[in-house]
Amino acid sequence: MKIKFQLLIILILVYNSTYQAWADNNKTTMTKTIKFKKKSLHLQDKYHNLKIVDIPKVNIDSPQDSIIDITLKSGKVNTFKCDILIVGASLGGIAASISSASNMTKKKSGLKRPKIILVEETPILGGQITAQGVSALDENYLVETSGASLNYQNLRKYIRDYYKTKTSLIPEKQIDNILNPGNSWVTRLSFEPKVGLMAIEYLLKPYLEKNIINYRINSKSIYARKASGKICFYTDHYIGNTNNSQNKIKGIGFFDVSNGQIFEIQAKKIIDATELGDLLNLTEIPYVSGAESKDQTGEADAQTSADTENTQDFTYPFVVEFIENGNFVIKKPDCFEKFKDKYSFLNYKMFEKVNINTGNELLPFWEYRRLIDKKYFNDTDTYTHDLSMINWESNDLRHANIIDQKPEVIAKRLAMGKCLSLGFLYWLQTHASRDDEGVGYPELKLRKDILNTNDGLSAYPYIRESRRIKAKDTIVESDISAKYNSSPRAKLFSNSIGIGLYPIDIHGEKPANPISSETKPFQIPIGSLIPVNGGNILAGCKNIGTTHITNGSYRLHPVEWAIGEAAGVLAIHSLKWRKSFSQIYKDDSLVLKIQENLINNRSPICWFDDVGTDNNYFKYIQFLAINNIVNLSKTSDLSFNGFSEPSIGEALPLIARSYAFKKYSQKFKQNFRLKLAPIYQNTLTDENPDNCLKYLIEAGILDPKIKYDLTEKLNNKLLNTIINDKNLSENINRFELAKWLYKYIKQKSGLNLCNF
Repeated sequence: MKIKFQLLIILILVYNSTYQAWADNNKTTMTKTIKFKKKSLHLQDKYHNLKIVDIPKVNIDSPQDSIIDITLKSGKVNTFKCDILIVGASLGGIAASISSASNMTKKKSGLKRPKIILVEETPILGGQITAQGVSALDENYLVETSGASLNYQNLRKYIRDYYKTKTSLIPEKQIDNILNPGNSWVTRLSFEPKVGLMAIEYLLKPYLEKNIINYRINSKSIYARKASGKICFYTDHYIGNTNNSQNKIKGIGFFDVSNGQIFEIQAKKIIDATELGDLLNLTEIPYVSGAESKDQTGEADAQTSADTENTQDFTYPFVVEFIENGNFVIKKPDCFEKFKDKYSFLNYKMFEKVNINTGNELLPFWEYRRLIDKKYFNDTDTYTHDLSMINWESNDLRHANIIDQKPEVIAKRLAMGKCLSLGFLYWLQTHASRDDEGVGYPELKLRKDILNTNDGLSAYPYIRESRRIKAKDTIVESDISAKYNSSPRAKLFSNSIGIGLYPIDIHGEKPANPISSETKPFQIPIGSLIPVNGGNILAGCKNIGTTHITNGSYRLHPVEWAIGEAAGVLAIHSLKWRKSFSQIYKDDSLVLKIQENLINNRSPICWFDDVGTDNNYFKYIQFLAINNIVNLSKTSDLSFNGFSEPSIGEALPLIARSYAFKKYSQKFKQNFRLKLAPIYQNTLTDENPDNCLKYLIEAGILDPKIKYDLTEKLNNKLLNTIINDKNLSENINRFELAKWLYKYIKQKSGLNLCNF
């Protein structure tokens, strides 16, 4: 039975005539007061009927019950104002909230309203690691040191600290700096989703307490108000080819599924951090969905024809424990026979390793995404058995796109995804081959409490592919694939605002030409967050400018966090400078300031395997690398080799490029990188230190009367003839040289650079 809301949009007074409590019964909603005003909502036909799917309420037996009918009438709507609106409390949305809030300037008079409002459609903040149940993180091998931002590492640190301080870990694990509570073989960190939520709330707490951030859950976006006054609603078909040249959005309207209220939030800047890129359809921003064709992307492995229905599989994970001699077989799902042939261990065994012909071995299925390894804990009450999260190919639902579909289709396909997952559980309990040659594991108990849902499945499906903006910079297969990049790193972007590393991992219909899954360590260009037609909206999640192919690498936990973190920094600086995102994108000097802010907060934008976020020279090296003073295109590996002592011949190209950077960035500003590129590539190369020496002498930087031995080790005497630094040791290593070069660039450069 459908829930019918006949709604007049009225002003609800709570507390007094000018304030309303920003509250909800859910424990994760903060109780704050936000000033609002009544704003008129003018509809072309005075009435507008729409339907939405309350995704956490989808159930297998009657999926249509999750559909809510809404009738909008012209009238007044409660309208809140903020500086930045972030729609979607995904990992990207959380990262954007934190990075933008940390850059806010508090007025002496205090805050009259929250400067940042975060709105989430589910009851839970955190996206992949909470509502979607994927709390076994998909990361890279350098995530603990240099492969992720400090904020993301702090999220992981809180999770580990929780288990060390709030549970009965065995002594050996209490002192384990890289503790993995689940001892899972697919990840370096697996944990219970509730602990991920605690970590998120901990990171948000300082900004919530100061009322810089506020958030509301259980609220689904339903309309967009353009600056022109036009009200836009969702369409149930693909509209990605719209070329609306004026796309400034004034506000987003929301429907609170918990109480039936409608409200609007008006913001100067908006970040779409939803899992499916919801605002792209709603605001008529040009976007792509599904698989593109070769003609569209130029990718060799793309399909011959575009197919908007070919999106990656979605999955409903669930958590089970194994209790010896138990029998917890669930009722056979109605769809079991339909999917029976799909269920498989894929040659793995439940608890045993499997040796294969290549000399390698398949590790146990049970440990793949195990969240809790009971051997690590003394607490016999809380962790009496292992907890394992099941997210396997067998419960990936294929050929069931939920983007730009009618609500009835969405609800039906989500219910089918749930049935598929419970069918896999039933198969594991009754049909799976046992390691001891029996059949079925009835000892598997579904732990509904771990994901806190009635059916034991994640509150929201694990989403692997979103709508994707048509962006200023679109990342294609040849940019990141190892097949096309022979250097240690993928294609270098001078406007990088983040990094990532993950194979091209596509769950879904396989292309005719097999795609090489290996990638090189890649970057996130700033233009991939900015729509082609400008406006005041940024992509902040899996909806950036990737393709169906490259999305397979950019959709993972630390990459999504890096995207959101950069989106938050870009949004707040766009406000401060009163510049549009497009204006910033076109201005090298402004992009550099965004990059400096990120690296000043220890968010890497260039790849190194020996310069972690805790390295004292991290910021200098990142700055030199992104400006091509340290030439990453010529390296043989990912190392900076900071402790090595360079010769004068090795140092001269770095000094020459630093001088050129200093000169050109001051003279040309908006396009200095374009002007510098041919000089770096043709004259001031690492292979020609003599040219660099000549360049510095002609510029008056070095004394022409001195004979320089290029094979001699670099010493402080040479550097101090350029700028004196009393702290330099006699023999200079590459770390010290990096710091000196930054100081040299900053001295009298005219650049408003960050103070590192």
